Amino acid sequence: PDPIHPVKSGKGPVHPYFERFLESGNYFVREGDSLKDIAYNLYQDESRADEILKLNKSLIKKASDLRPGMRLKLPR
Repeated sequence: PDPIHPVKSGKGPVHPYFERFLESGNYFVREGDSLKDIAYNLYQDESRADEILKLNKSLIKKASDLRPGMRLKLPR
């Protein structure tokens, strides 16, 4: 592998800001967040929104139940 020009695998957070959520396993919902946005920002994969929803089924039954301030568990 070339350390100067690493291959982007499409995995991992888009921005270092989101790394702390992956490390802690929790995400605090902000105003304007959607499950697809959260999945993309954390995993670069919107399809993982379903995984987040399933993992938090005791808190939210459907994506539209998402509210600012909620603490979501994150898939590892």
